[in-house]
Amino acid sequence: MDCLQQGEEEARKMMKAQGNKNAKLIIIAMILCLASAATASAEFPVPTGPDTMTNTSTQSPSPTGGYDLTTGGGTITWLNINATTQNPHWKAYVGNVTGEFALQDASGNAIYDWNIATITGELYATKEAPTGGAGRFQGGIPNWTAVTCANSTIVYDEESQFNHTAADEDSLRNTFKNANNFNLTSFYAGEKLVTDSTVAGSEAGGCFGAYMNRNNTDQFTNWQEVMLTDMTYEDEGGGDFDYDVIYAALLENNVYGFDSRLYDFQILLPELATDGATTVTTYYFYIELT
Repeated sequence: MDCLQQGEEEARKMMKAQGNKNAKLIIIAMILCLASAATASAEFPVPTGPDTMTNTSTQSPSPTGGYDLTTGGGTITWLNINATTQNPHWKAYVGNVTGEFALQDASGNAIYDWNIATITGELYATKEAPTGGAGRFQGGIPNWTAVTCANSTIVYDEESQFNHTAADEDSLRNTFKNANNFNLTSFYAGEKLVTDSTVAGSEAGGCFGAYMNRNNTDQFTNWQEVMLTDMTYEDEGGGDFDYDVIYAALLENNVYGFDSRLYDFQILLPELATDGATTVTTYYFYIELT
């Protein structure tokens, strides 16, 4: 029975009960039915997969030649050496965003759309495959209604999954910090408000996050990235159940990034730190424009 038929049926019941054949009752019942159907089908916008993503460039510095030094026999030479080594335990993505707001049906047909001139929102990345299933990294599409900041237990478990050594300078816990080292700017992930005090298990100390560089210089305001969880978990192997982690980078609008070029996003993601590892981690990206 469709909405109009249901409305007419309800109106007949009302007329029979009241002994009234007023046609207005039919109209009222139909309006109530249509309003109910509209309310039931309405959904709050949530982060979704991008319509398109284009890899325009992937770079890493080329090895340089050895530094030449000639000294005479029978000498001792004191050297001060400064070196930068590319870190294989992390990788990053930077770029720009274009998009629009649209009012669409389930097939993506828009009755109207609006071009976005100023970019605001978040870019999300997670290891969990959207198809779900069982086993490692099969957490499915994040449950956006339950998103909150990851607590220390979740952060340290994530660190262990990537085989980062906690004491190392480039470990996950020494990269994403909380308390006085990071202060999150509040934002909405779908309908869920995320603040620096919304941490899983109500843990004190704030969210774990990091600031990406601007013009090759450390930042303490712009380019924020925070570790989130949707509180779902699965067996990561050997009976080890860990919570799913979501990395969220707050979008900027045409702001200077790490290399003095203008970007809308910069996001840093961990990679497997096992010596000699040849496998790489796949991340699934979601975006929310606000």
